[in-house]
Amino acid sequence: MLDLTTFLRQLADAFARQSLPWLVMRNHALLPDANIGADVDLLVPRAVRKLSHELSDQGGDAAVCMQCERSYVQHFWLANVCQRQGERGLQVDFIDDIVFRGIPLLDTDAILARRQPHPRAPEFLSIPEPLDEAILIFVQSYLVTGSMKERYRDQVASAFAAQQEQAISRLAPAMGKRAATAACGLVSSACWSGVESMIWKWRGAIVARAMRHKPLETVAGTAAYFRAETRIARDDFLTFNPVVAGAQDRRDQLAQSLGGLAKTVRAVPGDWKRAGRRRLPELLISPASIGSSISCEMPGAGEQDIIDAMCENARKAAAIYRSRD
Repeated sequence: MLDLTTFLRQLADAFARQSLPWLVMRNHALLPDANIGADVDLLVPRAVRKLSHELSDQGGDAAVCMQCERSYVQHFWLANVCQRQGERGLQVDFIDDIVFRGIPLLDTDAILARRQPHPRAPEFLSIPEPLDEAILIFVQSYLVTGSMKERYRDQVASAFAAQQEQAISRLAPAMGKRAATAACGLVSSACWSGVESMIWKWRGAIVARAMRHKPLETVAGTAAYFRAETRIARDDFLTFNPVVAGAQDRRDQLAQSLGGLAKTVRAVPGDWKRAGRRRLPELLISPASIGSSISCEMPGAGEQDIIDAMCENARKAAAIYRSRD
């Protein structure tokens, strides 16, 4: 088992050997000793995409047991890293672009260039400057996903209020000056209901501006985004969605069978759209992580049969991983 500090230090060494900048985007207050978020989000240059497997593999004994690639991020789930005392497993996201439906929202190279040393580990960790961190949280929370966790609100409002003109100038290239000014005014005054009421108008402004200034790039980027999202299919992961009677209990049973090796995430894009289901929590298990060709496709089987099979496979996976410790 690898402790979080050692993993981050070795990961930093791997980036340094490639002369690549990177930073921890948020939830870094207790790093490198402990992670207060659900995962570790890293902002990285696009060049990392070709090296991401090597970089994650070079993090000491951190075994990559699950990997998922999307148009703007690569997700890695590491089985042998302890992110908090008694908690095994860590998800690390290599984010190389901040986009809405494939449309770039921020200059990530500029954000990386302005990065600052982490006060608790300045020799190997970097974080965004305070305004960049607030903008990243605002953009990813509201403009991309549609909501922001309450714990970020004071931090974001304070940063916007302290440097409102700079915030406008950094948001304006994607949103336009008028929309960026309105957004910064509402955020600075912590008028979150006003922010939430404007999300779709701002998204519309982003799309309209992109189509007006870069129509071909916008169409190509949006098409690539949706192709990448719908490519994440059942063949990539075993998925368990609580949609049958008593499924929550079985979901808990599956998680317990895995012994902490499962990762609870939102529904897989593409899968839930095709199935017409709501965004319910799922447990994802990579077939490659247990060295088999397990498939969700069980012709003639009911969903309960699939759940039973997945629980059995989960127990086998847990046994394999425990034998590697």
